Amino acid sequence: MSTPTEPPTGDEDEAQDEALAAALAAMRPEQHDPFARSMQASVRRSLVGAASEPFRLGRFTILGHLGGGGMGTVFVAYDPDLDRKIALKVLRSGGERGRREVLREGRALARLAHPNVVTVFEIGVQGEHLVVAMEYVEGENLRKWLQTPRSREAILARLIEAGRGLAAAHSVELVHRDFKPDNVMVDAAGRARVVDFGLARLVEESPDEVLATHDASASTASTLGGTPAYMAPERLLGAVGDRRADLYSFCVTAWEALFGARPDASSARDAAAPGAPTWLRRVLQRGLAEDPDERWPTMEALLLALERGRGRRRRLFASAALAGLTALGLTLAGAQRWDESRRTAACEAAGAVIEGAWNDGTRDRVTEAFVATGARYAPRTAALVLPRLDAAADAWAEARTEACMNAEVRRRWSDETLAQARVCLDDQRLEFAALAVEFTRADATTVRKAAQAVALLKPAAACLDEDRLRRAPTRPSDDAAVSRELRLALALAWSIGLAGDPQEALEVASGARARAEAQGRRTLTTAGRVLEGRFLEQLSRFPEAESANSEAYFEAASLGAWAIAAEAATQLSSIVGRRLTRHDEGRVWSRHAALAIGLAGDRDRLAEAHRINNLALIEIDAGAYDEARALLERAVALRVEALGADHPDVGSALSNLGLAYDALGDYAAAKAHHTRVLAIFEQALGPDHPLVALSLNNLAAAHTPMGAYAEARALHERAMAINEEVFGPESLQVARSLTNLADLANITGKRDEAKALYRRALAIQERILGPDHVDLATTVNNLASAYFDGEEYAESKALQERTLALRRAALGPDHPDVALSLMMLANIDDLTGDAAAAEARYDEALAILEAALGPDHPDVALCVVNLASLHLDQGRVAESLLLFERAARVFDALPGKQRPECETHWGVAQAALATGDRVRARAEAQRARDILLEMEDERPELLAEIDRWTADNGFAPLEGAPAKAGDGG
Repeated sequence: MSTPTEPPTGDEDEAQDEALAAALAAMRPEQHDPFARSMQASVRRSLVGAASEPFRLGRFTILGHLGGGGMGTVFVAYDPDLDRKIALKVLRSGGERGRREVLREGRALARLAHPNVVTVFEIGVQGEHLVVAMEYVEGENLRKWLQTPRSREAILARLIEAGRGLAAAHSVELVHRDFKPDNVMVDAAGRARVVDFGLARLVEESPDEVLATHDASASTASTLGGTPAYMAPERLLGAVGDRRADLYSFCVTAWEALFGARPDASSARDAAAPGAPTWLRRVLQRGLAEDPDERWPTMEALLLALERGRGRRRRLFASAALAGLTALGLTLAGAQRWDESRRTAACEAAGAVIEGAWNDGTRDRVTEAFVATGARYAPRTAALVLPRLDAAADAWAEARTEACMNAEVRRRWSDETLAQARVCLDDQRLEFAALAVEFTRADATTVRKAAQAVALLKPAAACLDEDRLRRAPTRPSDDAAVSRELRLALALAWSIGLAGDPQEALEVASGARARAEAQGRRTLTTAGRVLEGRFLEQLSRFPEAESANSEAYFEAASLGAWAIAAEAATQLSSIVGRRLTRHDEGRVWSRHAALAIGLAGDRDRLAEAHRINNLALIEIDAGAYDEARALLERAVALRVEALGADHPDVGSALSNLGLAYDALGDYAAAKAHHTRVLAIFEQALGPDHPLVALSLNNLAAAHTPMGAYAEARALHERAMAINEEVFGPESLQVARSLTNLADLANITGKRDEAKALYRRALAIQERILGPDHVDLATTVNNLASAYFDGEEYAESKALQERTLALRRAALGPDHPDVALSLMMLANIDDLTGDAAAAEARYDEALAILEAALGPDHPDVALCVVNLASLHLDQGRVAESLLLFERAARVFDALPGKQRPECETHWGVAQAALATGDRVRARAEAQRARDILLEMEDERPELLAEIDRWTADNGFAPLEGAPAKAGDGG
C-alpha cells in the first residue's frame, strides 16, 4: 500500500469529487445501508479536508483513503489493539457463500507468515461488509516502482521475491487469481511483497456459482474477479483456475516489467523481446503456454529457472574478477565459495548442451518442414508439438544440471550414481535429437504421428530417480566412447518408427543390433532386439515379433536391465495375448512386465499404465469385459495424473474404455466416453487430424446399436471426409470408412447400397494389398453377410469360402477368426438344406473356439446357440435344450443386456415347448421379451416375432403385449 497524500484543499473539490465517485462506485453501496452512507460521508470529509469526527469501523479508526477497485475499498486505519497503523480493506460480502469462502481463505492467509507476502492480521464482518486488516506497507506498488529506470537485474530480483510470496501461499493451498504489478508492493527497504492474495475470486462468487453461471461470454472475466489483461486463458474462458493460472499471470507481469509491454500472442511465442536473453525469454514463454499442463509445474520450478539464469549471467561477468583472486590470496571460506561457484557453473553448462539439439534454428526448420507437407492440420500440429519439445528440452537441461549438482556441489551422489544418470540422460538426449532431425525432414506421415511421438519421449526426471539408477546395469567403462555410434543408431531407429516408417526403422535397428552383437555389447544388443520386436509387430510379422521380444526379455533379465525387460514383456503381452490370441500367455507376460516395471522403477507410473492398457485389451478379446473396464479406468487415472486430463494419450486410453463399455452393451457410457475422446483429439490435434477420424468412427459405432442411424451415418461421413483429405480417395483409410458406411447401410436394410460400398472398399484394398492379404477378410466377410441377409445364399457362400481361405492361410487353422468363417458357412448350409455339412462346420468351429477362448467365452456361446438351433430344427429336442441352457448361462453371467441373450432365452422357450413344458416355455419367452424391452432395442422385428409365437401357440399374452384370444397357459 502506498502512503496516503496530504488532504486536498477545497480548490480541488472537482478533482476529488471524481476520485470520490470512483472510490464509492467501486464499493457499490446500497442506499438503504446506513453503514455505507456513513462511510461515504466520512470518506468525502476526509478527501476534501473538512473537519469532523473520525469515522470508526468497529475498533478501527479510518485515517484516510488508499485506493479501491471492483472488490472494495482500502483505507489506512489505526488499530488500538496493535497500537499501529494498518491497511483496512472493506469488501462486499458476495452473499452468504461468498462470506464463508472469504472468511475461510482469509483466515488461512492470516496463518501464513512470509517476508514476501503482506501479513493479514485478521478478517471479520462489520454489518454487511467483510473487513480485512492487513499490514500497512510504506512504499509503492510495482507499477509505480518501474516508472523509475531500473536494471534488469534489479527487476528480476523484485520479481523473484514476489514469486517466492506466491509459492509460499501455494504451499498452503492459496491461489491469488489477480496477480499483477498493482498487487505487488515494493517496501521502503526495497523488498517485494504480494498483496490481496486469495481474495479476488471469493468476494465475487464461489467456484460452484461460477461454474453454474458460466456462459463463456466476454463478461466472464468480471464474473470471476481479476484483471483480464493478466488472466490465464482458462480463466478468460470461465474456469476458476488453480496455481498454474497464477503462474501465467506472474509471467505476464514479468514480461511487462522486463520488456516494457505485456506479451501478445506473437511476442510470447515467436519474437524475441529487444535485448532479452534467450534463456529468459524461453523461461517466460513456457509460463505463458495456453495449456496449463505445458507451463512450469510449480512456482518453485519457474523461480529455479530464473535463479539459474541470473546466476549464469553473474558468473559470466564475475569470471575476470575471479581470475585475480589468487594473487590477492583467498581465505579458506572464500576459496570454498569460489570452488562451489565454479562447480555450479560447470553443472549449468552441462545442462546447456541440449541447445545443440534444440534451438531456435531447429524450431524454425521443424515448423517449415511441417508446413511444407501441405497437410491442413500441419500448422496446428507444429504449434502443439513445439512447446512440448521446448518443455522436454528444458526438463532435460534441468535434470542434467541437477544430476551434476547432486554429485559435484551438494555431494549427495557417488560417482557411480552420477555415471548412471549421465548414461540415462545421454540416451534420452540422443533420442530427442534424433526425433528433432526426423521432424526437420517431415512428410505427411511424420506430421500425423508427431503428437504421439513427442508424448512418447521419456521423462528426463526419471534419470534422477536414485532407486532406479541403482537398479540399472553398469555399462563397461569404455562404453561411452565405443558405443556412442550404436546408441545413436538405436535412437535414430526409435525416432524413425515414431515418425511413422516401421520398415526403415526395422532396418536401422537390425543393423545397429547386429553391430552391437559383434562387439559384445550385450545391453545394447538387447535394446536393439526390443526395437526390432516393436517394428516387427507394427509390420504384422507377429511370430517374428514374439521371438525377438522373448529373446530380449530373458537376456535383459539376466543382465538386470529391467527397464528393457519391462518394455519387452509389455510388448509380448500384446503380441501373444491379442495378435496371436493366446490370451492366457498374454496375461502371463503382463505379470512378467509388472515384475520388471517394479524392479526398474516407474516414478510417473506411465509404464504401468501402458501395461494395464494392453492387459485390458486382452480381456476385451477374451470376453472378460468387466475386468477390462476396471483395468482401463485405472490406466486412464494413471495417465491423467501424469499427463493431465487433456493429453492425447489419455484420449487413447479413454477410447479403449469406450470400447469396453460397448462390449458390455452399455452404449450410453460408450457414447459418453467416445464423445470426450473426440473433444480431446479435436482440441489437441485439430478437427482434421486422422485420430479425430478414428474417434468419429468409434462414436458412430456407439450410436448404431442405440438405433441412432442418422447420427451414426453423419459421423462416419465426416470421418471419411477427413480420411479422403489426408490420405487420398484411394487409400486404405478411406476403404475402412466405406466399410463402416456399408455396415450401417446393411443394418438399415439398404442391401444394394451396402454391397456397392463393400465392393468399392474391397477394390481399394485389393489394389493396395493384393488379393491374398488377410486384411481383406473382414470386408469380404461383411459383403457375404449383405448377400446372406438378402437371401442370396450362393453369392454369400462363395464370398465366405474366400474369407475362410484368407484367414486359414494367414492365421493358421486354429485361429478364432477361422471359426467365425466356419460358423457363417454353416448357417448357409443349414438354410440351403445341408444339415449334415452345417453340423460338421459348427462342431469344427466350436472345437477351435473352446481351445482358443475357453468354454465360457461369448463367441463360444454364439456357436453353441447356432448348433442348438440346428438340433431343434432336426427334432433333437433334448440335445437342443441342453445347448441353449449352456449358452444362456454364459450370456446371463455377462453384465448388461444384449441381443444374443434375448435370442438364447427365446431358443430355450422353443425347446421347452417342444418337450411339452408350456409353463417354462412361456416364462422363457417372457424373459426374452423383458430383455429386449430393457435394451430399448430399436429393431422391433424380434419382439414382433416373439409376440406372434406366443399367440400362435395359445399362450396368455406376455406382459405389455396386446390382449390375445386363447389362453392356453
